Amino acid sequence: MKYLFPLICISTLVGGSFELSAKHQTSDISQISKPATLRVVVAKMVPTAFLEVKGSHHIYNALDGSILSRGMLNKRHAVVAGEFGLNWGEKIPGVYQMRIVPLDSQTRILINGVQYKGCLEIHAHEDKFNVISEVDVENFLKTTLPSYFDKALDPELMNAVAILARTHAYYIAAKNKDKDFDLDGTTFDYQGSLLSSHVDYIDHAVETTRHAMLTFKGKPFPASWTQDSAGKTADFSTIFRKTALTPPPMSVPLAAKNLESRKWQFTVSKDTLARLSYLDNLTSLDLYVDHASGKVYGLKLVSSFESKDIDFVHFQNLIGKHNLCSNQFTITTKGDHITFTGYGEGLGVGLCLYTGHLLAEKGKTATEILASFFPDAELHKARSLEDLTR
Repeated sequence: MKYLFPLICISTLVGGSFELSAKHQTSDISQISKPATLRVVVAKMVPTAFLEVKGSHHIYNALDGSILSRGMLNKRHAVVAGEFGLNWGEKIPGVYQMRIVPLDSQTRILINGVQYKGCLEIHAHEDKFNVISEVDVENFLKTTLPSYFDKALDPELMNAVAILARTHAYYIAAKNKDKDFDLDGTTFDYQGSLLSSHVDYIDHAVETTRHAMLTFKGKPFPASWTQDSAGKTADFSTIFRKTALTPPPMSVPLAAKNLESRKWQFTVSKDTLARLSYLDNLTSLDLYVDHASGKVYGLKLVSSFESKDIDFVHFQNLIGKHNLCSNQFTITTKGDHITFTGYGEGLGVGLCLYTGHLLAEKGKTATEILASFFPDAELHKARSLEDLTR
């Protein structure tokens, strides 16, 4: 009997070995009192990846929550997938989805040398797999918001933005609850915890508003902001061509003043537009306009042999955001050139930062700023999606 405790300790320390006996099955401890999280793909359909875990951890079958392995020592091997299942230093027969759960704040999980916070999952599809980083919403906001703001906003306006970003994150998490992942991090350069740049004014706004988010008719919604609405905001579904239940668009009187001072123009040749749009030539250009807001949501490019519809976001990416500053514009044609004349900046959906700045200067709080743009929304403190239904 005196040897029992040392044997248990040794078994646990070298417990990288996978447990296949049903008697060891337990539920995934990371699901207990779980905060709102986002599942972000960090490696997409790869044949192999180098996975390293430093510190105490559990490994579960992500499909049923049964435990596969317990470990306290470091483990580093390449991951591959095959007909038999996953292989991480040893075969895990019949398992195609693996979830790694750190047991304390000192545990580190790295994929190809890049460290990620929170849990990490491997989802195999035949001989390739996705690597998915699960990060809590608060850390996700601190990681991603700095890419939108290269300088600090007024603190109350920054708080309002943090609440909107959290609202959008909750919306994404709720919408994709039954899918493998929420966001494809390979499309927007999502980086690991060591590479992520943390900015004081972003961190402060996230911490100040921790767990605060908006709902519309009891649910989080796709929330956003625009730099300058030029007098009116537009409906999310109209601009992005996606069905979603959102608060109605608003008239923005403060942003309607002095529009001439925020006027922009850009001229481009028809040949350039044709080349960027993969057309032989360009004979005409027509606009699809949301008449309630005056915002453009799409364009029709016509050549001698075909026509092509392009949504505004795609078209703006082709032309360049520095050239086509907003989707509130008109066009004029002169000879072989087309001139875009517009006002404001951004897509015109959600909170107008230009107006928010003016309101903040007048002493308005974050909740008062948000109420000006989302009067039908309700403010909640919700640590998880389940908190909204209680």
